[in-house]
Amino acid sequence: MNGFPSTPASLGGLAARLHARWGRALAGPDLLKAVEDGSGIPPPAAGFPNPAAAQKQAAVDTIAELADLASRLDRDSAAGAYLEWHLLRFWLEDLGVLLRHCLEPLPPAELQALLIASPDLPPLPPELWQARTGGAAAALLPPVACRPAVVAIFTELDRDRDGFGAAARLDRFFLEELAARAAACPEALRPAAVELAGLQLDIFNLGVALRNAAWFHLPPDRVRGLLAASGCSRMTPAALDALAELADPRRLPREIPSLYRRTLDGAASPEMAEPRLLELLLARARRRFYALHRPGWSVAAYPVLRQVERLNRTRLAEGMRLGLAPEALRNLLVGAPYP
Repeated sequence: MNGFPSTPASLGGLAARLHARWGRALAGPDLLKAVEDGSGIPPPAAGFPNPAAAQKQAAVDTIAELADLASRLDRDSAAGAYLEWHLLRFWLEDLGVLLRHCLEPLPPAELQALLIASPDLPPLPPELWQARTGGAAAALLPPVACRPAVVAIFTELDRDRDGFGAAARLDRFFLEELAARAAACPEALRPAAVELAGLQLDIFNLGVALRNAAWFHLPPDRVRGLLAASGCSRMTPAALDALAELADPRRLPREIPSLYRRTLDGAASPEMAEPRLLELLLARARRRFYALHRPGWSVAAYPVLRQVERLNRTRLAEGMRLGLAPEALRNLLVGAPYP
């Protein structure tokens, strides 16, 4: 493995490679063209009328690219650990499918369509999909470093049968560790890594609180236990307490940072809030990625850009399958420019 490219020239070379890759991504004018006439969709998005297949292919492509990026760094370094943790997001997504499967068994064909199962991720034994309880599934998880935290989430599932809470705890675990690794990054990456990790963590907390207020109505103490905390976050303890007590998704309490209150002003539901928050995340990631003379920021922001592109590929495939008009399809996508 190569060491972390600490010199301006070597780090600049890696950033230049990422800029060239992003120039070929499904974003900006290419995304608009895909919305308008279905052309300009680079492989592998084209030819996948099944949204699940498109989602899986987009994930596999993103994993391969991030694994290649991580391989250019020393994975034992703080920067390598930060990038490698982005890969684990996909493995945890497969575990999220397993959580659902333990609560409501899925047909084998649907299960296989949902699983990513990339060779760049820790392997999951086939016996896992026969498990019908969280405890049985936990006993079969491979011996990866994060296994104890994941085992605890699966064990709690047997006790409370709360799919919403289990999925939230899985996301919280990923995001809190991402924030810790961002804070440990070298100075060349740290400002961008910390801002974007904190923003993702805050978006998660807002999503949990808004969905609970709209649909689940769990008591505040239960919600507070699902919310993530980190020094990277803009949320104070008082803001988290206020989110836990949120009863009306249309009214964010004054303790919430003004950035989020402005972003969500007029959003009457979680479905309206999510695209606004993702647009905010994309805008901040782009700003860091394209900052002049800051190649480390490009490296830190790139996984976020790829994650948004992956989401757009999936939604584009779903919208085209449904035959949505360009205007409706554009509203599904993050960062789609208007003509």
